[in-house]
Amino acid sequence: PELRDQVMRVCKALNLKEHMIVAGQSPVWGPGDMEGHVGLDGKHYVVDLARLFPPELPASTAEERAIFYHLLRPELVKSNHKPLSSDAFSGWALDDKESQDNDEEVKECCTRLHERVIPALARALDAVATERNEMASDETEPQLQLLDLSLEFHSRGVNMRHLGRVKELVKHPSVMTQLLLEMVVRVFKNELRQQLRDEMGKIKVASEEPYRVLIVNYLNTILRSSEKDEDKWLPYIADLVEHKFKYTLTEEDNMYLLSAHSAERILWQVANKMGLILSSSVQQALMQKKTGIVIVTKDLQQMAAIATSMSILGLAEGMVCYNEAQAVTKHNK
Repeated sequence: PELRDQVMRVCKALNLKEHMIVAGQSPVWGPGDMEGHVGLDGKHYVVDLARLFPPELPASTAEERAIFYHLLRPELVKSNHKPLSSDAFSGWALDDKESQDNDEEVKECCTRLHERVIPALARALDAVATERNEMASDETEPQLQLLDLSLEFHSRGVNMRHLGRVKELVKHPSVMTQLLLEMVVRVFKNELRQQLRDEMGKIKVASEEPYRVLIVNYLNTILRSSEKDEDKWLPYIADLVEHKFKYTLTEEDNMYLLSAHSAERILWQVANKMGLILSSSVQQALMQKKTGIVIVTKDLQQMAAIATSMSILGLAEGMVCYNEAQAVTKHNK
């Protein structure tokens, strides 16, 4: 009962809805596959929280499995006028008499996301860019970095998978360029990570060298360092972006990506996101926006680990502090 009460308090704070998963048993908070345990140390532990937040309504029946990984942002759920079920649209809710109502509430939230929240985000990005007059006429790298897209998206409850939709709505040229670069950098990063995983499954050798070679070759592909890369570069990007973000590159996008220095900007950001430390000579060439750069294995100085954490961790820490403060205040009274 104590663990259930703790889970209930957290889920209420996150605006999650109590619902039934097995007829005749007590309703649950959170996803049906979430587990609660009392450890040997007497402390309570909750695991399998991957589906804690409700799923986004799939765009088609072909994507129905997406309900298990395309979830709504906690900021969006928290701002909803009704609590939402973590198990909406899934088989976990088959025994719930209110499952249709639960599904409808999540559908309404998804409609709000696409019809109100995302357009409002696009307008906000345009407004920020317009206020910064220095961004209006020049699209240099420092200016493009003035917008923290992850912060702008997440603070409004919008997932980064909607980059393409926001790109379709914005009007400011600098914002359009940064959104395009963000999509391209993300698909390159994901593709490189997948190739590294595939390589690891093949060679199974305790050596960095094969991975260093793979990374260097891929970075040179980004730089279009050969005629073969040049011919395939744009179609390759178009396919990746279409698959990941459901966005079709426009003629203006193509012209920008083929323009001078765009590949160097993309490589610089991919390296940063992947934790790749390049040699000072390559870094200097990128900063000077030189063309014809070719990277060799000795230019890859280090492959550093990048640690990220979900914003929910910060939220959870804040909630703990808030509860402790309440307890102290109550005690002092």
